[in-house]
Amino acid sequence: MPVPKGFVEKKLDFPVSRCAAKSFRVKVLNKDRRILICCPKGKWDAKRERCRVGTRGTKMQVRRKK
Repeated sequence: MPVPKGFVEKKLDFPVSRCAAKSFRVKVLNKDRRILICCPKGKWDAKRERCRVGTRGTKMQVRRKK
């Protein structure tokens, strides 16, 4: 997933390699912060497009300071 222009990514505790492929989402926290979340492998319900156990944060996107 590409990083938006003007933002920098920082890794969080849950690695991207442990995520289900179609479960990635971006939650906008405020104008300067976004978080990339996903569902752990094996816990994604493709029919309902929902995670059975809750999503995990993988990366934080923070706006660059000018």
